[in-house]
Amino acid sequence: MKNILLLGIALLSTGNILAQTGDAEIDPMEALFNMAESSGAMNTEGQSCYDYIDKKGWNDGFNEKSDGSSYFVSVGVARVQAPWSSVNYATSMMNASITAQLNTKSNLAQTMSKEITSKIITEIKQSYSEGKKPEFLDPNVKQPAQNYGELGYREKFELLVNQQLDKAIDPETKEAFDKQAAARPQLRSLDEVLNSQSFQDNVTAKSNATIRGMKNVFTSFDTSSSSNQTIACVVGLWSEKLAKQVDAITTGNYDLLKNQKPGIPLVDYIGSEKNKEGYTKLLGTYGTFVVRNEKGEISVLSYAQEGIKGSTGEQIAFQTAKLRAERAIIQLRQENLDVVQASSNQEISTEFTDGMVDYYSESKNSSRVAAAAQGTLKGSAVVKRWKGLHLNQKPFVGVVVAWTPSGAELASKAQDVFSEQPKEGSASNRQGYSPAQVDATVGSSMGDDEDDF
Repeated sequence: MKNILLLGIALLSTGNILAQTGDAEIDPMEALFNMAESSGAMNTEGQSCYDYIDKKGWNDGFNEKSDGSSYFVSVGVARVQAPWSSVNYATSMMNASITAQLNTKSNLAQTMSKEITSKIITEIKQSYSEGKKPEFLDPNVKQPAQNYGELGYREKFELLVNQQLDKAIDPETKEAFDKQAAARPQLRSLDEVLNSQSFQDNVTAKSNATIRGMKNVFTSFDTSSSSNQTIACVVGLWSEKLAKQVDAITTGNYDLLKNQKPGIPLVDYIGSEKNKEGYTKLLGTYGTFVVRNEKGEISVLSYAQEGIKGSTGEQIAFQTAKLRAERAIIQLRQENLDVVQASSNQEISTEFTDGMVDYYSESKNSSRVAAAAQGTLKGSAVVKRWKGLHLNQKPFVGVVVAWTPSGAELASKAQDVFSEQPKEGSASNRQGYSPAQVDATVGSSMGDDEDDF
């Protein structure tokens, strides 16, 4: 009732606005929708990612470059499950980012091949009768016993049980039961059904693919103090060129990854600048990005975060974040996906002999993505690590792991040295690599120049 009253007030207000403007062509409901849309209430989840691809002039699907080659763009969206106040909020943001990135890959897998099974059943029935049905037409109707002597043992047993129960139950209980029974709604019988119509729609879709070289070009998190929700979105991009680059990473053919158009130092991609709301872009950057460093090497930057649990959990948080960042590089190289979607919808309308019509609907939908990746990582290094308070003022840590061809080559050389037996008088040296709920949008983009894919 309250919602109806509010809607009525809104419609009256809209009507007044139309009367004042003199625009009588716009339907009040359409005007109400337009008002909500202009207020931002109609934005879809992951709107910042869709705004990003619109700004770039990309389609959500296959696109064509100026040289005639194609590339695939997809938006993945996921909801952060942890509540705002949870110490696990930063980790849950990482989980949502992984899910969103997985959704971009599943979109590519489904675009390439999708096996769809469909089953639709629609049925109309009518049942009409007039007059009294003869009892001999109903096989369930038996001739009643003419006297007590004709009763069988089952009928006599039921009669005895009913008689004894009636004696045992006190009058107050019987009266209470009668009142409750009178208050219950009367169930309809099949004899009262005049017409019925039903619709069933069952759809199942399956996809299976091995994805190589799908990278992030943009990530964003939108959090709102009014809705108490955080939405993660990722823009993923795939091209044949990217697939060949990650194949070179996997096979160790590093020459294909060198002598490219020079980029900028990896630390400059990471940056520390803040957006208009004052939050560092690192706060909303997750997953793998393929970029070019100042040497012209195809490089990978992998971002991960982890919430700190307890007063002594900082080192564990750093180790976990690093491991998840390294795992993301393996996922970039090759990941096997199984995607299953199922949708079941049913509705039934029933018209009774007294003119009343009942309506029932049921909807069941599910989506499952299973992904598996495995590989050997060589030469990765942590190029950025930081600690701070997240948007919810809970402590967290973050790391950025970088992979470069030159780093992998150094790791291979070191592996060769250690594989040899030490000789007398020989020595080797090892050299290591020595930031109350609010409205906010955090994230970043990189690697979206056409020369990158």
